[in-house]
Amino acid sequence: MNRRHFMGSCDLGAVALAIRQAIGAAQNWPQVEIAAGPGLSGFIYGEGLKGWMSPELKGENKGANKTSHVKNGEWNQYRVLAVGPRIQTWINGQPVADLNDAEVYKTYAKGLIGLQVHGVGKEKGVMQVRWRNIKIRPIESK
Repeated sequence: MNRRHFMGSCDLGAVALAIRQAIGAAQNWPQVEIAAGPGLSGFIYGEGLKGWMSPELKGENKGANKTSHVKNGEWNQYRVLAVGPRIQTWINGQPVADLNDAEVYKTYAKGLIGLQVHGVGKEKGVMQVRWRNIKIRPIESK
């Protein structure tokens, strides 16, 4: 399963879509961030790996690359295409990240999909993350 395509809405602050999560592994995997905009939604983070993996966030001016494709308070469509060492993301049809990391792919070539909620700190009220129309299909590497 190399393609992840889903829609999500979040009132928490940040959640993520973990991809290629190894079974039984300590918290180490690539994940696609999902948060209110403008922000870092759609960029790829290496949970337990090397922090922000998206090349768009490298360098001194990484704050300039915050995405504004998220429609706050509405359903948003996220598309994740993971083929071989390349992971690409889109939000509402707009390209966000394009990562090609052969080194990480050596260890994380396949794995589970995880719908992750980041820590909510001291919040005690009712919080929710909603997902719908999740579609997954295999894509053969060339």
